Amino acid sequence: DREGRRAMSPAPARPPLAVILAAIDARATARASLARFRDELDGRGDLILVDASRDGTADVVEARFPGVRVLRRPPGRLAPELWRDGLEATDTPLVAFSTAQMVPSPGWRVALLDRLEATGAAVVGGPIEPAPGLAPWERAVYLLRYVNYLRPLGDPGRAEPPGDNAAYRRDRLSGLESLW
Repeated sequence: DREGRRAMSPAPARPPLAVILAAIDARATARASLARFRDELDGRGDLILVDASRDGTADVVEARFPGVRVLRRPPGRLAPELWRDGLEATDTPLVAFSTAQMVPSPGWRVALLDRLEATGAAVVGGPIEPAPGLAPWERAVYLLRYVNYLRPLGDPGRAEPPGDNAAYRRDRLSGLESLW
């Protein structure tokens, strides 16, 4: 332009993200989890809950979160099976997996998508911090499952993304359906 400034083009829009949450008897944590994931998506994707609970988790979610897609599955299913069912129910180019027991930190979505863009990786994940006030048995379960994802994270070249906190490029999952 006349003043010598370069015209700035807007940053390209990011592809939509589907957040797929596995829920197994998560009634006590579902409200906080879904509220934060919904806020993180900020209208830029889909929130899908795949529920295999005995405690009415799906009923709570349907009553409080009308924009959330709820898929009901029989009790006894494991989180990876629920994630697979959610993945098969969407065609978004980016998918993130977590559970209805997790509450993401503010900035979670942006951090994962920034890392995907910066690295070109097929999948990225992040640290999983314990919730405050865990009972001793809950802390033991947390450490058993997530000790590798405590800060500071180890060598990023050798890290395996946690299933409970990871975003994937859908096209990189093509051809791997038998592993889902």
